[in-house]
Amino acid sequence: MSFKTILSLIGTTNTEADIDKAVALAAEIDAHLSVIALRTAISPFGADYPAAAAWLNERQREIDEVVDARRIADERCRKGGVSFDVDHIYDDRFIIESNIGARAMYADVVVAGEGVRSDTELRKAAIAATAFNAGTPLLLVPKTGRATLKGSSQKTENKAR
Repeated sequence: MSFKTILSLIGTTNTEADIDKAVALAAEIDAHLSVIALRTAISPFGADYPAAAAWLNERQREIDEVVDARRIADERCRKGGVSFDVDHIYDDRFIIESNIGARAMYADVVVAGEGVRSDTELRKAAIAATAFNAGTPLLLVPKTGRATLKGSSQKTENKAR
């Protein structure tokens, strides 16, 4: 199968390595790379003002993290020279799942790196959205080593050249 659009899901940890692997995959098969930086939002609660102020500070810190991940993804994609678009989502897990599912329907494959795999909520959202909701293949990129989207026949053809 030929992949022309890759949806890459990145978290706020291991961002550089995850986006570099996604860029390498897109460059390898000359595909468009659509990147979403993700972070599940801290749950709101009802409490007194001092606790609410601490919650707001934590929420702002998390928003800053996901915006930084988006900025890093944008920079790395530009350096990689691939066709790309970058977005970010900071919301409830189920809203994130819905967004991933909608975008996965228009992608040929979804890739998730260590930043998503290591976050329980993001991992659940990615698996549910791609495998069950959209029916799009999900590639969990290994922490070490290299992933490829070239089929064995494509590798053989390239070696013959």
